[in-house]
Amino acid sequence: MILRRRLWSVFVLFICLVLIPAYLFAGQAIGLSPKNVTRVLIAAVMAAAATILLAEMVFITPLRHRLRRLSDLLRTMDPTPPPPRVRGTDDLEDIRQELRRMMRRFDETRGDLAVRRIRAEVDSRTDALTGLYNRRSFDRFLLEEWDTAKRARMPVAMLILDVDRFKNYNDTFGHPVGNQVLERLSTLIKESVRATDLLFRYAGDEFAVLLPKTGLEQAVMVAEKIRQRVNEQQLEIEGSPRQLSVSIGAAELLAEMRAPEDLVQLADRALYYSKEAGRNVVSYPYGRGVFRVYKPE
Repeated sequence: MILRRRLWSVFVLFICLVLIPAYLFAGQAIGLSPKNVTRVLIAAVMAAAATILLAEMVFITPLRHRLRRLSDLLRTMDPTPPPPRVRGTDDLEDIRQELRRMMRRFDETRGDLAVRRIRAEVDSRTDALTGLYNRRSFDRFLLEEWDTAKRARMPVAMLILDVDRFKNYNDTFGHPVGNQVLERLSTLIKESVRATDLLFRYAGDEFAVLLPKTGLEQAVMVAEKIRQRVNEQQLEIEGSPRQLSVSIGAAELLAEMRAPEDLVQLADRALYYSKEAGRNVVSYPYGRGVFRVYKPE
C-alpha cells in the first residue's frame, strides 16, 4: 500500500513537470507568450526532472521492490540474518551487494542439491548394511564385464559365497547379531581381494565377487584366501566366541555361454556343491556338469 501511494505521488509530480514545460514551450511556439530565456531554461530543467522521475517510477522503484521481495524470500530459507543496512549507502551499491549475497546463496543451494543428488545415487547402488554394491549394481556391472570380456576376449570369473548356517544366528541370537555377522564378513572379503575386483551383497547372506581379467584357477585361489581368512576369525556373541565359516562357488566365463546369467548359474551350482560337500569349502566346475572341491596342497 505504501509503495502504491509513493508511485501515485511520483506519477502526479511527473505529470505536473511534463505539463508545465509543455505549456511554456507551446505558448512560445504559437506566440501566446513572449520568448524568454529564463522560461526556456525552467522548462528544460523541469523536463529533465520529469525524465528522471520517469526512470525512477518505471525502472528503479520496481527493481527495488522485486529485490526486497526476493531478499525476504531467501531470508525465510536461510536462518542467517543479512548484514545491517548502513544509512547513507548509495542505493546502487546496496543493490550490487544484495545481488552478490543472492548469488552466493544460490551457489550454496545448488551445491547442496548436487551433494544430495550424488548421495542419493550412491545410496541407490550400495547396500546400507555392508556398504558393498547391491543387487542392482551387480546386474549392471555383470553386463559390463561380460561385454568387455567377450569383446576383448579376456577372462572374467565370479565367486558366490554365503555364511554357513546363517539362519541359526538369526533364530538363536536375533537379527542384530545376524547383521553383525554380515558386516564382519563384508570386511573380511574386502581385505582378501584386489582393488580392481567388484564386491556385492547379492541376496540375504549371499555375497558375490566379480574378478575381471581372471581365470578359474586364480579365482579359486582368491576364494580359498577368503575362506581361510574367515576361518581365522571368531565373532564374540553373548560373551562367547563363535567360529565363522563360508561356502564358496567359483566359475569363469566359457566360450559356449550365451548370456551373463549362464555365468551366475554356474557359480551358483558350484556353491550348492560346496554345501552338499559339507560346507566350509571352495568348489568349481571340472568338466561339463561335474564339480570338484578345492583341496589345498
